[in-house]
Amino acid sequence: MRQISRPSSFKNRFAKDRIFKRLSDFATVPDARYGDSFANVRAKFGDLLLSLGLPSEPDDIRAAAILSRNEMDVNVLNITAVKDWDSQFRRLVDSLHPQITAHLIMEGKNPLDMPLSDIQTFVDTLEFYGDNIEHSLEENIMGLDRNLDKKIRSAIIGVYKALNLIGRHDGAAIGAVLRSAKSPTLGNFLDASLNYKNSFDVKVSDGWELWAVRDSIRDNIERGCELARLMLTT
Repeated sequence: MRQISRPSSFKNRFAKDRIFKRLSDFATVPDARYGDSFANVRAKFGDLLLSLGLPSEPDDIRAAAILSRNEMDVNVLNITAVKDWDSQFRRLVDSLHPQITAHLIMEGKNPLDMPLSDIQTFVDTLEFYGDNIEHSLEENIMGLDRNLDKKIRSAIIGVYKALNLIGRHDGAAIGAVLRSAKSPTLGNFLDASLNYKNSFDVKVSDGWELWAVRDSIRDNIERGCELARLMLTT
């Protein structure tokens, strides 16, 4: 389990105060009064990282933005942890072909209960499906075996709905799971993705609607997995 850095001494407390002072100096918090959005202030994170003596490559800037969204310390430990999980998530999104998801569900494995690394390991065993994908996700889903049960197909679609929700807001859900010290399962990231419905740069949505979407995704995936497990025993 990754440990989140928390100040425990005057020295670390001073470092944290310095970071927040830098955040203030660089105006890296959206201000709705001036029409700010997180996208508008994100460009300033490069200067922030440089001022703290930290790398400022694109992945570092993205990680700093994720940490800022979750009011976490911008330091080497947290940036490294966020970059690790974020790269795992983005790699999974790029390599998880619907044919692979179908195999996963048909084996009765619920991806929401699995850490990203375990799902990727499964993907890598069938990596030929994910190479050089020429068609869109929708076309690949439509191209699945038409004999697949409706529940199985709904479960497969549910996985991509989950990935879409998690990937919104520049991956902020990844930071939320890290901050809560929960394991990096797809389900935990999905739950955390509901925390960002009121961001300045998105239209405010009804919270109940988002929870209903999450529950529908979970239900569809679990029903598909239950059916697959039943089929495996008959």
